Amino acid sequence: MSGIFKGDSIYKSGGGGGGYKDGGQLVDGDFIKVENNTISYYDNVSRNDVNFYFDDDKNIDAIINFTTLTNTTLHIYKEQNGVLIPLNYEGINTAEPGKKYLIHVSLNLFRIEEITESTDDEYFNAGVFGFVPIKQIGTRMWFCKDLFFGVREDIPDLGGGWHVPNTNDIDDLKNAVSNDFRALMSTSGWTGTQGTNTSHFNAKPFGYYDIDSATYDQVGTAFFMFIALNGIHGGFTIWNVGSGGMDYSGVGGIYQPRVKMSVRLCKGP
Repeated sequence: MSGIFKGDSIYKSGGGGGGYKDGGQLVDGDFIKVENNTISYYDNVSRNDVNFYFDDDKNIDAIINFTTLTNTTLHIYKEQNGVLIPLNYEGINTAEPGKKYLIHVSLNLFRIEEITESTDDEYFNAGVFGFVPIKQIGTRMWFCKDLFFGVREDIPDLGGGWHVPNTNDIDDLKNAVSNDFRALMSTSGWTGTQGTNTSHFNAKPFGYYDIDSATYDQVGTAFFMFIALNGIHGGFTIWNVGSGGMDYSGVGGIYQPRVKMSVRLCKGP
C-alpha cells in the first residue's frame, strides 16, 4: 500500500455521542471514518458493534489494527453518493476481548485475522503489519502468513535479511517438502482436497486480483505469491485443480505489475 502511516481517524456520529480513539469511549451507532491506503489503530474499544466506513468509491486497500474490551461485531462500509454500502466479509466479523486482530480491507471484501503470539512458535515483529509467524523450512526462514495481499511495488524493506523470494529460495522450499505441494497448503479453505500443512507454510487459496478488470480469480483453487525472477516480476503458484501442483514463472499474464497477490518474505541460509 502506498502512503502507509499511523493515521488519525475522523468520527461520524450516527447515534449521538462522540468517539475517542484508544479510550474505548465510543457509542454504538457511531460511524468511524477510515482513510483509504492507510494502516490505522483502534485499541481497547468497548462497544458491541463497530462501524467503519470509507468515503472513497475507488479501490479500497487498508489495514486496521484492532483490540476490544468486549465481544464486538465489526461492520465495514463504503460511502457512495451519500449512501453507506456494506462490504462482504470472509470468515468471521467478530472480535473477542484479550485478542489482537488485523482487519484487511480490499475493494468490496474484508477479512479479520487474529494476531497470536504462541510460545510454541516463532514470530517476527513486522511493525505496522503486526506479528508474523515464521518457520524454518529447508535452509530458509519463511513467513508463514501473508504480510499483506497487494501489489508488488508496495512490498516494504523490513531489513534483517528478509527479502522477496527468488527462484533459489523457491527451489529450496520445494525440495524441503519433497515436492509435496499439499505440505505447503492450509488445511481449510480450498475447493476440493485440502492441504496437510505439515511444513507450517500455510498457503491459503486467496487467488489473485486483477486491478484493471476489478475482478478476483482462482479464489479457493490457487495461492499466488510474488517472487523476484531475474530482477523482474514473477510469481510462485500452488494450485488445487485436477492433480494440483506448484511452480514459478515470469512476467506476462497474471504476473504483470497491476495485480494483487499474496506477499511473503524469506531469509537465509
